[in-house]
Amino acid sequence: MAVWAPVLGISCVLAIGAGVLVFKQQVDAEERRLAELRRAVAVAQAETGRLQAELAYHQRPTYLAGFAEALGIVPTSPQHLVRVDTLPPRPDGEAAGVAIIALPSGGLATVRRRPALAQYVVLVP
Repeated sequence: MAVWAPVLGISCVLAIGAGVLVFKQQVDAEERRLAELRRAVAVAQAETGRLQAELAYHQRPTYLAGFAEALGIVPTSPQHLVRVDTLPPRPDGEAAGVAIIALPSGGLATVRRRPALAQYVVLVP
């Protein structure tokens, strides 16, 4: 029996060490998952704040919105044409208007327009 005692003791120490190692790996994995969840919460809170600010902006009546409505220009959606800047007419008689369109991805698109009064109006949602 005396021969087995050291072997048994070493086996117990190794088993405890392996158990501690497995537990540490589980704790590390949970900490990584918690960090990912915290990042996701921060992104969701930022997006919520942006959407609330956008909603407040869209609900606020503006002079430009009234002007566009008086001319019969109504955006097709809350994120249709946000702004149309005028540029001076080109020598060939055309004028270029730059339309900045709010895309769902947050990108911008540029559109050329032919000269007409409605194309030089600043459109707001």
